[in-house]
Amino acid sequence: AKYVDHVIVPSHHFAKKLQDQGVTKPLTVLSNGLEESVLQSLTMSKPRKYTSEEKLKIMWCGRMSPEKRPLEFLKAIRQLSNVEVDMYGDSIAMNSVKRYIRRYKLHGVVTLHGSVPQKAVLEAMKTHHVFVSSSYDFDNQPMVLLEAVATGLPVVYCDPDLGEVIPAKGSIVTESPDAAGLVKAFKHLQANPTLVGRMSKAMLAARVNTAQVSHLDQLVDIYTSILRK
Repeated sequence: AKYVDHVIVPSHHFAKKLQDQGVTKPLTVLSNGLEESVLQSLTMSKPRKYTSEEKLKIMWCGRMSPEKRPLEFLKAIRQLSNVEVDMYGDSIAMNSVKRYIRRYKLHGVVTLHGSVPQKAVLEAMKTHHVFVSSSYDFDNQPMVLLEAVATGLPVVYCDPDLGEVIPAKGSIVTESPDAAGLVKAFKHLQANPTLVGRMSKAMLAARVNTAQVSHLDQLVDIYTSILRK
């Protein structure tokens, strides 16, 4: 960053981290946004419906690596009942995840799908009640959270910094970033099933804010201003 003319970063919390590390160059916070084609393909997304008689369908998606904390998520799942979990993604922690599932006999609860195309992720988001982000003090602006907003999928997340990515009324930040915090958040949804529908509506109402087109205009303006110098 010391050798560039301008720094662009997708989130305010990560911008602060860069500045705290000594970055002094001009800096703009500009969301990545979702491609218009993605939003157009999701026009049929509807608010989620969930009842206490159903299994709470939880979706996890991301790089299967330690910083995403998939094992912390699975520790929480062990303490829950009447849930159905789908995990999407692959990387160096996959073997650890598989061993954990075998050790604690979670095969009937957790399904691993591995790495899948974006289209498959978006389709899966339409069929779940809630999405979970278990990472903490690591992520910048996860695209998967923007996708969750666009599909109307409520989110439970551990890192308060990520609150700037998703609407407060469409999400729950855990009281603590550990498994106990996740368990409490999921049990709250199970005890208040209509909350899922209200959170989903809030997400769909905010989906316009995820569009990339306005961000592209701002990006061009930044490049233009630099080239004029």
